[in-house]
Amino acid sequence: MITHRGHWRLLAAAAVALPAALASCGSTEAPKTPAVVVSRILSGSSSSAVGLAGWAVNVRPAVHVTDNSGHGLAGAAVTFAVTGGGGSGTGLSATTDSNGMAQVGSWTLGAAPGVNTMTATVSATGFAGSQATFTDSGVAAEYSIQLQYYGNYKPTAPESAAFNYAVTRWQQMVYRHVGPPVPVSDSAGACGAGEPAVNQTISDLVILASFDSIDGPGKTLAESAPCIIRTSGAGAGLTVVGVMKFDTADVGTLIANGQLNAVVLHEMNHALGFGTLWTLSAPFPRVNCLQLPSKPPGTLQDTYFSCAGGSANAAAEFDSVGGTSYTGAGQPYGSALHAPPVENCANSPYVYPSCGQGTVNGHWRTTVFGNELMVGFLPAHPALSVVSLGSLQDLGYTVNYAAADAYAGGTGFKAAPIEGGGRVFLGDDIHHGPLYGVDPFGRVTLVRRRL
Repeated sequence: MITHRGHWRLLAAAAVALPAALASCGSTEAPKTPAVVVSRILSGSSSSAVGLAGWAVNVRPAVHVTDNSGHGLAGAAVTFAVTGGGGSGTGLSATTDSNGMAQVGSWTLGAAPGVNTMTATVSATGFAGSQATFTDSGVAAEYSIQLQYYGNYKPTAPESAAFNYAVTRWQQMVYRHVGPPVPVSDSAGACGAGEPAVNQTISDLVILASFDSIDGPGKTLAESAPCIIRTSGAGAGLTVVGVMKFDTADVGTLIANGQLNAVVLHEMNHALGFGTLWTLSAPFPRVNCLQLPSKPPGTLQDTYFSCAGGSANAAAEFDSVGGTSYTGAGQPYGSALHAPPVENCANSPYVYPSCGQGTVNGHWRTTVFGNELMVGFLPAHPALSVVSLGSLQDLGYTVNYAAADAYAGGTGFKAAPIEGGGRVFLGDDIHHGPLYGVDPFGRVTLVRRRL
């Protein structure tokens, strides 16, 4: 079984020859030669030994201690130590379990980019201090989110601070370029009425942000989505230009309740592609991530997230926060439907019409995820979980799981909340404009007419 955290996933296991252990007295068998098999506990399906400098690695080093028959040796003491790069670790003293596995608690890379090393030393009869070495490269954060405000309304200091906060957080959680810079040139209004022309080379993501009237107080608080995505290369299907619009009738209340930071962080994730790039089809590489979409008030299905032909990082992270107990339409752990459930507007009080267009098919299911940031009815104390970052990794982003908030499934959190205030009804927070694609030469084509 290949899963995450609660189970073992082995990566490129390499046996290390060690001194032979003594045979039992009177035994006629040849003595067994112990071995240390180097392995990893994977976060999702990434096998890259690269991490964000100054942060804990996604893939925690582990060792598998065996004899030469491949049988795991339980109870062997293993000492992990940071030996290069200036980082640190926790849980450095471990004991192998019944399968012979031992894993470090965490490994935080040094603050400066460069090579980091960690060793694991086994202390057990016949091992004589046998050692394995892990090497990871710490890299600097490079993903760039540029804000371009437009319109007659100029954001206030609290409004600007909320956007800057979201940019800082997302540049910690998504940290590598998705492809080379791309030239973008489009006319005013291409992404929607009133939106400015874009004529520049973009490294990663430009967000066109505005504060304007949408539909009055207490309805749709904001709307966001991609407008232009890459059409080729490693970043194919990922956002180059996104749109975020906040209703001036609601911003003051969000600020007064201490909720604006959380709502901006939520909406910026939609601009990255959460819930808005889940229905792309070929030739894009990560396609059909939305499975069994619902259409309230009519067809309501057990909607879930799983990208066809792609990796299953979101599903692995879902299991890591307690999702192994989720049965989804009676489907057990390990089945196709055992995946992060998406909002289907099927359960009271989250039903149509309050749970309708924009909420359905584009958020995690509120009745399962509870206080997760990316549900459609924002809770009092939201936290952005590793499940949401796993879904972005499935789309093609390089993510830093250590920057996610501590989250304990739908039952609450392990850490202090980000923001205060009550549950927020977001309304239809998807910007329903056209979606375009841009190739490396700046040629823009229409992908679909309306999100």
